[in-house]
Amino acid sequence: MIISEKILAIDWCNFETAYGNAAKDNPCYVPDGDNCKYIPNIAQLLLDLFSNNRKIALEASNHLWCCLCHQHSFVSSAALPAYDILFYGLQNLDNELQVEILDIIMGFTLCLPKGALETSWQGQLRAKLEKDKYYYEMLTSHTNEDIAVFAQNIVEEL
Repeated sequence: MIISEKILAIDWCNFETAYGNAAKDNPCYVPDGDNCKYIPNIAQLLLDLFSNNRKIALEASNHLWCCLCHQHSFVSSAALPAYDILFYGLQNLDNELQVEILDIIMGFTLCLPKGALETSWQGQLRAKLEKDKYYYEMLTSHTNEDIAVFAQNIVEEL
């Protein structure tokens, strides 16, 4: 399945972000003249992460960080279906975007309770992270220092 098809196949209305429902665009309280800016919905942000336009991809990664693991203070339920897409991006995008994705995943590991029931979305997300721990361990020896450090921190938190 193409990554865009996988993103669009998820029923995002069943999940929340730091700003509300994951299927909705959310107002961004940054003045833009007479207009209010909006943070796109999670599906659009994930699609934008894979954009050929560097500025769009980096902006999407920042919004995903804000929406999914708001400032590393908590994880929202949309992180569960987004994780597989982020992990795919980690394996397929360039170093700069990998660093951004690792920052998001670091937020997941910091904020997920370690004893969460596997039937909860938090427990399911932690199980996915633990299943992929081997990959993060491999990244600890990456030539890009930022990637290696984020990976090491993720491994330590898991």
